[in-house]
Order: sequence, then structure tokens, then C-alpha cells
Amino acid sequence: MPMLSSTDSPPWWHSLSHQERHKKLQQVRRVWCRRALSRLPDRSGRVIHLDGNWIDDVPSFYLALGDAINGRYGYFGACLDSLSDCLCGGFGALAPLTIYLSHYDKVRDLLDGRAWQRFHSERTSYDNNEIEYSSYFEVLQEVLTEYGAKIIPKY
Repeated sequence: MPMLSSTDSPPWWHSLSHQERHKKLQQVRRVWCRRALSRLPDRSGRVIHLDGNWIDDVPSFYLALGDAINGRYGYFGACLDSLSDCLCGGFGALAPLTIYLSHYDKVRDLLDGRAWQRFHSERTSYDNNEIEYSSYFEVLQEVLTEYGAKIIPKY
């Protein structure tokens, strides 16, 4: 699937607020998981291109990844656990999976511990500012690596 460049129109979800993206991601997840009973054919060795220009929080990363792998309104994880599940098969892609990410440094910086804390508090309705969260991006890379996938900067 071709990568959107920063001069192309933004993805369908970009104009949504952070909370609206989070809700939309959960809606996309529910639809795909219901439909997953018929399981998608998996392709290994896929190369995915993500335009990081549109990614500015955790939900937007997963919405972009789902769109890149499975088309508009596609799904490929909504958190680290469900990403792991998707990487095991039935959601359109298997390892090896290569994700080329433009605006890599920007996305890495935005998906930091604060982004993880915000995402976690929205998912659990539990806000604990005393917990120090590590970089979401670094843990994301660890999960991808564990399952034979990788994110590579695209400059």
C-alpha cells in the first residue's frame, strides 16, 4: 500500500481529537475482532510504509498501522498486547514484517512515557501520576522485534 506523503490529504482519523481517536480505535478493534472469526489470509514478508507526519499519539499509531496493513478502517492492534496477538496471525500480516516510518524521530519523541501514561489512563479509567512510564516507542520496538517485525526510519 502506498505511503501518504505529508503533502497528501490526511488520513480519515487525523482531524479527530485524541479522545475521539481512542474511541474510534476501540470501535475498529471491536468490528475487526468480530470479523476475525473468519480470519484474514496472512502474508509474511510484507513491507509497510507509515507516514509519521500524521502520528502524534498512541491511538494514531495503531490507526495508521491498521490502515497500512488492512486498508481504510483496518485493524492491526490497539495496544501492545493486541499487537502481539495480531503478529501471531489472522490479521493480515506475519513476520517477517518491515515497517518503514517517515518522521521517525518525531514519532519516537511523541510516543514517550507521557503518551503511554495518557493512553493507559484512558484504557483503564485509572490515572496514577506517580507511576513513571518508560518510552512507549521503545517498548513497541521490543514487542515488534520479539515477533519478527521491525520499524526502520525512512528519511
